[in-house]
Amino acid sequence: MPQQRLSEVIKLSDSLDLAMFILEVQGDSKLVFRKLNRFHEKISGLKSKDLVGKTPFEVLPPRMAESVNAKYLTCVRSCAPYSYEEVLNLPNGELWWQTTLSPLISEDGVVVGIVGTGVDITARKEQEFRDAQALADLRKLNEEVNTYASMAAHDVRGPLRKIKVITELIFADTVPTSDASIVLSPDQRALLDSIGTIAGSTLEHVDSILSYARALSLPDEAKFEEVDLQLLLADLIGLVDASGAFHFDYPKQVVVAERIILQITLRNLLENAVKFGRSRCTVTLAESDEAPGFLEFITSDDGPGFADGATLIDQSAQSRIKSPTTGFGLASAQRMIEARGGRMWLAEGEGANVAFTIAGSILDGQAEP
Repeated sequence: MPQQRLSEVIKLSDSLDLAMFILEVQGDSKLVFRKLNRFHEKISGLKSKDLVGKTPFEVLPPRMAESVNAKYLTCVRSCAPYSYEEVLNLPNGELWWQTTLSPLISEDGVVVGIVGTGVDITARKEQEFRDAQALADLRKLNEEVNTYASMAAHDVRGPLRKIKVITELIFADTVPTSDASIVLSPDQRALLDSIGTIAGSTLEHVDSILSYARALSLPDEAKFEEVDLQLLLADLIGLVDASGAFHFDYPKQVVVAERIILQITLRNLLENAVKFGRSRCTVTLAESDEAPGFLEFITSDDGPGFADGATLIDQSAQSRIKSPTTGFGLASAQRMIEARGGRMWLAEGEGANVAFTIAGSILDGQAEP
């Protein structure tokens, strides 16, 4: 019966306008592709005939195969549907998917197959990345405008105060208490009084504008959600080191944080670790001691590192820290981090070490590399 159901799903799949892939479970942990439907072939560029009868390790790059196979086994071992977001480098390019795995279970409770469906969310993710960068740029501009407004207000206040004080002193000297008193005609008194009034009202206006500028803040668009770092980093590593040439150590915790900011920042740093390191990259995670309510990540590679006295600004201006595929350089990532109240800096240690903090918390215990 289960094999009949599997065959029926395979036959039906080509009639659906939904990306589908079907796997057969052989033994305890061997997964074999049985079908990619036509809609999946059209979107991904993969061909069903090239995958049928083969395991993920036989048809996909090592890192990608390791990542997707682990997800498939999670579905098999849980005997329950499993949904997740992933990014894969496929023949038609880099695509983001919202993938759902549904197990086919035999009468005796054994998973004999998996039906996977995928929704292409690439356009949505790219828009989210652009929105995050635009918001960070806008916040930076807003800060610069506020700084300029403060400086301009300071420059204007000085002369206005002097004018107001001078008019007050002149009026004080016109009080007829001695022969040395200044005598003003009615027109002169009216003009001087007008000057003082204008200076005073302008000072009040400048102060009100400055107070408004300081109070003005952009709406908080932060979207916090649970992020499985093991899944997130496995996908990113699959993109930046498809051949599996590097050894990676990374945290496997679930955290609550902004997924978009983590995706952009960690990918940027991982790409450069692979580009400039020799064979190893480590990502560590801890709850920040300096900023309660923030997570602290450090990426380290075994490359030549940074020159003595180097600063983050220096590196941001160079191609060393720029993603060749996403277009987000370190400067963009830094602005996004700072827009959310975090910071990014060059950390001490052998090789290249870049640290950043981001608002969030660890859900399942202490961080481990």
